Amino acid sequence: MEQRQLDQKIVGIEVESAVVTYRQTLYSAFKEVDNVLSARQHYQYETARAVERIYASQYRHGAVSIQTWLDAKETQRNAEQSLLVNRYNQFSTQATIYQALGGSNIAARLSAEKVR
Repeated sequence: MEQRQLDQKIVGIEVESAVVTYRQTLYSAFKEVDNVLSARQHYQYETARAVERIYASQYRHGAVSIQTWLDAKETQRNAEQSLLVNRYNQFSTQATIYQALGGSNIAARLSAEKVR
């Protein structure tokens, strides 16, 4: 009977280990996807920022109208907003995945601690 219990514990530990490995693999995969998406959003923002600076300089030197510069500024702000929304969505998705894979509800615990 003793050996059987030990065997069951070993199997249980092996299952837990496999689950942890699976979770880590999923987290890594999602992180890689998030990094690629973030890099793309960041590149778009940096490009819009560079374009806005060029148009600002051209406007100051009389080469373009103020409307052209303001349009570039609006494009930059939209790119920045998209970057921030994307980042928020990534954090939200990561938290949801973490909880779905058996992680604790950290946000609820932190909120409860703040109430105290």
